Amino acid sequence: MDLGRVSDNLKKAEYGTASEVHKDLQLIWNNAFKYTHPDTCVHASAKRLKDKVEEFMKGRTSKCQATQKPLGKGKLSQKWLEEESTTTSTTASPHSEEHGLAGLF
Repeated sequence: MDLGRVSDNLKKAEYGTASEVHKDLQLIWNNAFKYTHPDTCVHASAKRLKDKVEEFMKGRTSKCQATQKPLGKGKLSQKWLEEESTTTSTTASPHSEEHGLAGLF
């Protein structure tokens, strides 16, 4: 698993629940922590990504888990990308046309 694959999966609406996205992202940064020295830029970048994703996901995963129902394949990705394009457009990178979670990549 890598960031490119997560980004592609988001764009292709492959995820049905917030926990699916979160699981893939956790695998990425856990591998970076496990296989790189703490003094490397890869390790530091993984830490920054983890912090940003955890902040982004606050409240989102609990809302999905509270319903105990998956949103259906692609529903989560589409909803996040649409929702976040309006709510994060002022904070998204000016060099990126992507917003929301996909904009973190």
